[in-house]
Amino acid sequence: MAALRHPDDLLRVGTSAQSVLRPLELTAGVGAVLFSPIFGAGIDRQRVSAFGVSLGGVTVLAAACGRMNGSLSAEHCSNNAQADLEFCVGEPGDELMPIWLRLRRAVCRVPPVNLDQDLYNRRFQLRVLAAPAGLPFDDLSAVTVPVMLPRVGADVTLRFPYHAQRLHLRLLNPNRYEVIEGSHHYVFLSPFPDRITKEVGRPAQDRLDCDRRPFLNRMNAEIVRFFQGCFAAISGG
Repeated sequence: MAALRHPDDLLRVGTSAQSVLRPLELTAGVGAVLFSPIFGAGIDRQRVSAFGVSLGGVTVLAAACGRMNGSLSAEHCSNNAQADLEFCVGEPGDELMPIWLRLRRAVCRVPPVNLDQDLYNRRFQLRVLAAPAGLPFDDLSAVTVPVMLPRVGADVTLRFPYHAQRLHLRLLNPNRYEVIEGSHHYVFLSPFPDRITKEVGRPAQDRLDCDRRPFLNRMNAEIVRFFQGCFAAISGG
């Protein structure tokens, strides 16, 4: 398993450049692992999959040949801002971002990005999009790989029916769509150390009736079963 780090991602939040760079960085990351002299020989290249949470779901779907339209989110928020408040306006506490990040956004300049690039990555045979943002996509007809779409029923960050449900209805190929009642948008993230929970804020904090570790244990087992079942079907058993 390899996890990505997106350089300067927070400086490009909400921009078209972010939507292009993330899939390109995903492609670069898997390429680096596959051709690594340390890890490459131990990887079955016929069983490479991608997992993304929230905006990571956008990254993974863009690399699956989902076509994005930058005007869709603006159009949606002009008509549904109150119904999808956190997506359109921002979550409570966003204005309290760390001073280092506010200063970095104020003084740093990032290089321009060529927005007209092919983002499709043919290496990924399966995709899992957990609580994904669904509005940037206007055409999913070229997405041909199996997709798993879990979301939580109490998600107020990316609200029903505008995101995961929207993708589920637009994917032409069958996909596994699962609604997990309760909990919250960030439950798909790994638990944070107690010492930084307060600093991180909502992504690190669970409701009293939610224990993230057993939830992730169950979710990870379901994802593994999804991978195993799909690969068995692809290989003919």
